[in-house]
Amino acid sequence: MPLLLLGVMVGAVTPIQTAVNSRLRIAVGTPFRASLVSFTVGTLVTLVASLTLGPHPLLPASALAGPWWMWLAGLFGVIFMTGNILLLPKLGSLQTVMMPVLGQILMGLLI
Repeated sequence: MPLLLLGVMVGAVTPIQTAVNSRLRIAVGTPFRASLVSFTVGTLVTLVASLTLGPHPLLPASALAGPWWMWLAGLFGVIFMTGNILLLPKLGSLQTVMMPVLGQILMGLLI
């Protein structure tokens, strides 16, 4: 049950993140700068959490043995976030949240 609640909370954060990043876009001037600021803050928070909670080292040698395509996860995050920042002013909040969810469902079925 706690994992299901966590899943709902993660989903609830997505529209909040989109709205906050869209406001950030207005403040910094472009969707790409907003993504940069957002990812920089996220990277710093994740770094502090990783250093605090471990395990160490941050990047174990086994990570280098993985497939090349696993390193694309960050790129996909940038596409998702920047896409949402670009879409919100054009589609509105409901469609901006629903279209990526539809894409996630379709790709999940394909995978």
